[in-house]
Formats: sequence, structure tokens, C-alpha cells
Amino acid sequence: MTPPDRHLNLSALEDYFRAVDFDQGRAISHARHHQGEVRLFAPQDPHLPDRLIVKRPKGTGLRQRLALKSLRREHRAYQRLKGLDGVAPCHGLVFDQYLVLAFVEGVPLSSASPPPERFYTALLQTIQAMHQRGVAHGDLKKKDNILITPDGHPVIVDLGTAVLQKPGWHPLNHRLFDLIKRTDLNAWVKHKYGGYAGVDSVDQRYLNRSWPERVLTAMRARKRSKP
Repeated sequence: MTPPDRHLNLSALEDYFRAVDFDQGRAISHARHHQGEVRLFAPQDPHLPDRLIVKRPKGTGLRQRLALKSLRREHRAYQRLKGLDGVAPCHGLVFDQYLVLAFVEGVPLSSASPPPERFYTALLQTIQAMHQRGVAHGDLKKKDNILITPDGHPVIVDLGTAVLQKPGWHPLNHRLFDLIKRTDLNAWVKHKYGGYAGVDSVDQRYLNRSWPERVLTAMRARKRSKP
């Protein structure tokens, strides 16, 4: 995993994005419409990392305001997870529009050979550590959101759907957070076993599918079975 640069020159980062055209970056993801667009940049600046992943909101009017709100929430999620191994490091939200992330060398779980047991052990530890910090990912069933580094470690990326647990008495938020925590752990089980069958007794405790998940699974199964 690429470690965060503790001595990153934030002034240099602002100068870079003050001068660069965002469209010059290489598009690397077609993010959801409310989460903006993601590009890869390679700054030729000794004060900056060789590569940066940058997300910004897109659209106009209400659509842009909603996208910016989502981006700010994602930034808060990264702030809570600062220094947590197994999560892509974040360099900050520049000019309140550019979410700047460290580039992580790795391949998506969707494109990799089946990893060993230790990979899933480390992934579970990261997911649980996220939850302890009050962040639930919400989209871990998408294998592209989990990278495998060259040394075989898992790295979680893209917190655009993250739910943050609010401190104090917020019953609706806490119920939603608990629900998304369950989906994160269910996703871990699904990736490890390739589904929900054959889960051993030790890992059964992490499998707790909600009724919305069951309904969506049934709908997808019916859709696949249609000629």
C-alpha cells in the first residue's frame, strides 16, 4: 500500500490545482452521477507525489450541490480513517472541490486470482476498524472497491457511499449505520466464499443479511434466469 506523505506540501498542492486543467487528468472511473468524476494526475513537482487520484463533483445547479455535499461527506469519512492501514490515504479537499487521494498500486479484486486466507483476515480487520471509527462503507460488494497490492494486502477505496455514525442520540442515523455495517460484513462473507453457501461456523457470525438485501438478490436471480 502506498503510505500517505506526512510532509506533503499543501501549498504546492493548491498551486498545482490552481494551474491545472482538470480535464487533463486521465479518466479512471465512471463514478455514479451524484459522486462526480475521478481522474489520475501525474504532477511534475518535487513537492508532490508522482501520482494522485482526484475526484470532483460534476453537473450544474442542484445536481452539482448534491455532488459537492456527497464529496464533503466522503472527505469527512477519510478524516476519521486517517492513518488506518488498509484504506487509501486522503491528502485533503482542495478548494472545496477536489478530493485528493494517494495513488495505490494494486489490482481490483474483480480482476485478481483468488487471494489466500490471510487476505480475507486482513480485510475483515480493516472493515471492523472502520466500523469502530464510525464509518461504514456501503458498497463493498462491488469488487472494484477492494484492491490487492503487489504484496498481497487489501486496500479499500471509494468512500462515496459511506455512512458516518453521528455521536450522541441519533436513532435513525444509528439504525442506518448498523444496517450498512451488516452489508459490509455480508460483502466480506460473499467475497471470501463466492456466495452465501458453505460458510463455516466461525464466519457465520458475520453473515446477517437484511430483508432489502434478500429482496435484491432474489430480483437479480429472476432477472438472470429470464431468457
